[in-house]
Amino acid sequence: MTTPFFSVIVPVYNRAHVLERALRSVLAQSYQDFEILVVDDGSSDNPRAVLDKIRDGRIRYLRQENQGGGMARNTGINAARGRFIAPLDSDDVFLPLHLERMRLLLDGKENVVGYARVLVNRGDERTFLKPPRAIGANEDMAEYLLCERGFVPTITIVVERETAQRVQAGHVLVARAGGGLPPAVAQAAAKLPGARAAGMVSTDVFLLDRHLTNGGDSWDAAGLDPAATRGMLDLDVRAGSLDGVRGTGIAVSDTLAKDGAKIGRVLQARLADATPVRLRVVAIYRRANGLGDVVLPRELALAHASAALDSAVFVAGHARGLDAIVRAYPNAVVRSRAAYLDDVKAQAQDNAKAQWVIVALMIGIAAMAAFNTGAMAAAERRRELVLARLGGATRRQVIGSLTLETIVTTFAGIAAGIAVALASLSRVGDDPAGGPLVVPWSQVAVVVAGAIALGLIGTLVPAALVGRARLTALAGIRE
Repeated sequence: MTTPFFSVIVPVYNRAHVLERALRSVLAQSYQDFEILVVDDGSSDNPRAVLDKIRDGRIRYLRQENQGGGMARNTGINAARGRFIAPLDSDDVFLPLHLERMRLLLDGKENVVGYARVLVNRGDERTFLKPPRAIGANEDMAEYLLCERGFVPTITIVVERETAQRVQAGHVLVARAGGGLPPAVAQAAAKLPGARAAGMVSTDVFLLDRHLTNGGDSWDAAGLDPAATRGMLDLDVRAGSLDGVRGTGIAVSDTLAKDGAKIGRVLQARLADATPVRLRVVAIYRRANGLGDVVLPRELALAHASAALDSAVFVAGHARGLDAIVRAYPNAVVRSRAAYLDDVKAQAQDNAKAQWVIVALMIGIAAMAAFNTGAMAAAERRRELVLARLGGATRRQVIGSLTLETIVTTFAGIAAGIAVALASLSRVGDDPAGGPLVVPWSQVAVVVAGAIALGLIGTLVPAALVGRARLTALAGIRE
């Protein structure tokens, strides 16, 4: 069975009279590698008859008891086979080039979300675009999507199927200005009629066992209540069960499992507040993006997090009443599922960009320092270099001598730097708030090789430039 590029998910509830227009807008797309899943959320007007009229083998029909639009989309997403999920409401339409342009944007990329502006037709020839302008340079995506009283309709987002399957809650409450939300927000959302809610605590944990230390850094972790999140988050558990995530039972990602964190293993760890603890692996999951590599029991995470706050509150079912929660907690904001997934992707991309910027700055500063030092040394020694040439030394002999000096000097500097670093960091592993001191030897080798290369370039290039001048001129001798 071939895998289509797109799975178009169309939930419908008593809108059979407009469903045909929505489906034909998909069938008329310029790009045709898709499947369509029509999810009937307990309609009484027989939308199945519309599909029988169209008779296209790419359309699949699913029916469930009435549970709301969000749950209907989840049903479609769970049954989808495509690489990317493209939601479409039954009373909306795609413009003819929508899927083709999304394919050009998404094909060959990972961890991306596609977004399209929406053309709104209010009737009586009243149409307008949202957002009304293009995104600005370096503008935050979340601010752009909501600019000028903007909104994010579900149909404007295209997301990877794996990501869409992980987050299945229809709405997500997050903090407006970063930070988190008090646990009372999740409690209030859970009391809404027809709704279920679960909070997620973002924290970290240090694993101390060999091969699991993450280079001395902490692992990103999430605190969850498996019973409360059932049907809202799907981590694609491949071994064990999330039901065992209680007490000191934890779930780990495939990444940690491949490094030796197998089912039943007891791990030595420190929590975010430096509390030592022994954690037992009870489940292994595949979908860690936006979540972390460790799932802790929510109560354990709240008790030991740097701040006892939820980073997100997932809400499934009928979400009437969320506005009242936002009024009661002004720092809270309601995000649609699509907008939340977009934020997760954007944050991951921003983190990656920041890391590369730091690396580039470090390389640039090191290169400037090497060339500056080399140029000053060459200027100071130019008489010595010229006299060596006048004494009969060839240019190759002079370069060889400088190369040997540079290597010896670089190694002496590296040895001194290592000695100072070891003296400074020898007790870091004893810090109860951190992880063990781990020396990544492969990275050390790369740093040493880079230091030697920069040292050679910074010495030989300025010396070569000095040597290009006439020997008598450099030595200050009149011809």
